[in-house]
Amino acid sequence: MKAIEIISAHHKDFDIANISVSDMKSYNPLLPLELVPYFEAAVENHQITQRALGEFQKPVLDLSEIGRLMTAHHILLRDKLKITVPKIDTMIGAVLNQGAYGAKIVGSGGGGSIVVLTKPGTETQIINALLSVGAKEAYPIRVDSGLRTQNTANTNF
Repeated sequence: MKAIEIISAHHKDFDIANISVSDMKSYNPLLPLELVPYFEAAVENHQITQRALGEFQKPVLDLSEIGRLMTAHHILLRDKLKITVPKIDTMIGAVLNQGAYGAKIVGSGGGGSIVVLTKPGTETQIINALLSVGAKEAYPIRVDSGLRTQNTANTNF
């Protein structure tokens, strides 16, 4: 990232992992104005990611906190990087108003899809909220336990 290259040229020991959101403002004067939002988004996104990692490492996942972090990431994409679209923002607002834990745009090139984290049992309410504001499709997914092996050894070959 160009902003980090510029800051690193002035501060040889600069490491994005070691600065806080409150520290980042002190680096902004080193940057061309057009790079400031990208730098700030990178710092804030790093902190969001670290908080999410901490949540995922806990024995019991706090879904409301994960949802809050998802939404915080979406807000960065919307407000700092300007890479969302009004229809997506309307859908996210609708699900948050219906009590979803969080939501964010996914995909590339301006999105086209969102992911929503909500309480079990509220899926129909969330789907209806999405459809009511113009979503073409909406459907629930369930988290699987992941890849597993099965012993299918059969000695009768």
